[in-house]
Amino acid sequence: MIQHTQKNSFDLYKQGFLYIALIVAALTILTAIFIAYDLDLQITAFFYTPEGEWLLVEKQPWKWLYKYGTIPGLLFTVGGAVVLFLTYIRPQLYSWRRYIMVLVLTSIVGGGIIVNGILKDYWGRTRPRQIQEFGGRWEYLNVTQPGIPGKGKSFPCGHCTISYVFVSMIFLYQKSRWLAWTGAAVGLLYGGLMSIARVGQGGHFPTDTYWALGVVLLTSTLLYYFILHPPNHTTYPTTPPSIKKILGISIGTFFLIGIMILLFLTRRPVFEDHQHGLSLKADTREIHLQTNLDREVIKIIPSGQEIGTIRTLVRGFGWPEAHHKLKIQRIAKQDGVFYIDYQLVAHGYFSERNIEMVLHLPQRLHNQIIFQKSITPEK
Repeated sequence: MIQHTQKNSFDLYKQGFLYIALIVAALTILTAIFIAYDLDLQITAFFYTPEGEWLLVEKQPWKWLYKYGTIPGLLFTVGGAVVLFLTYIRPQLYSWRRYIMVLVLTSIVGGGIIVNGILKDYWGRTRPRQIQEFGGRWEYLNVTQPGIPGKGKSFPCGHCTISYVFVSMIFLYQKSRWLAWTGAAVGLLYGGLMSIARVGQGGHFPTDTYWALGVVLLTSTLLYYFILHPPNHTTYPTTPPSIKKILGISIGTFFLIGIMILLFLTRRPVFEDHQHGLSLKADTREIHLQTNLDREVIKIIPSGQEIGTIRTLVRGFGWPEAHHKLKIQRIAKQDGVFYIDYQLVAHGYFSERNIEMVLHLPQRLHNQIIFQKSITPEK
């Protein structure tokens, strides 16, 4: 038999409505200020160089945060699922059960379902590096303007969401003030650093990052005050759980862990930089480019001298081993025609991919390029 100690649920609902109102008001006011003063573009432009590069792409620790920064949040979630399992078999942990549920479900529901499963796919906001103001080909949309679903996945920031998830530990306040404040501080600091990294790499706008924090806070608040009510469920076991119940809990726990690992594996960052020189002769008058890339992803930039280079950047998310292999042939003909056969072949699964080719060519050849689209099957 399990005894439940009940407190006044009405007080919890009142507090919950108050906190949700404060969070929504803060997000609304801050967003209105960002839109009124065009702060998204102004702040993001600070990290964009005149050469068309992003300041924090190759610098540490920002590069590490992009590639591996989601791991602490994943471990936090998996560890929470393990502790949740232990609360069913260790009597001294029973009173923590619903508090731990808040943490685990905030990550899975807020980060996994709401952010990565719904908002990123269906809000359609283009990333900074994809818009015309920063060398891309798509138009800028502020955070209140939904775009075409699947065209852009900037809102909100997934990296930031899993980094801010530690903030949900503030709801451990009734159990341990030290843990609550420490977790909140770690979450704000780590999430803040991740936000700087993603803005400085052209992956997100500032509004994408603080809305990620907003999703975490709103999700955990709803779970705590309106669904799970941890203060109302301090349990005192009088009999140990049955083998059948332990087995069911074990399966459920490992199922949750499996979901998080799967989400993590399909969202591993991919960054590739392919660069090749073009041995252009003085009498080169025309370039024939055959490639499996779309014409709209190809930019032509003056090289400033009588040499040429071809550079392809690939950014996105996919399986850990997902990558591209490049097949390229460059042939200079005697009749002044330079042939390029450029095939970028994908290997593995990509959940999101953005490809950009830049041709650095002498000014005289800018309008002397003939494009031919080819089809190369992906492996």
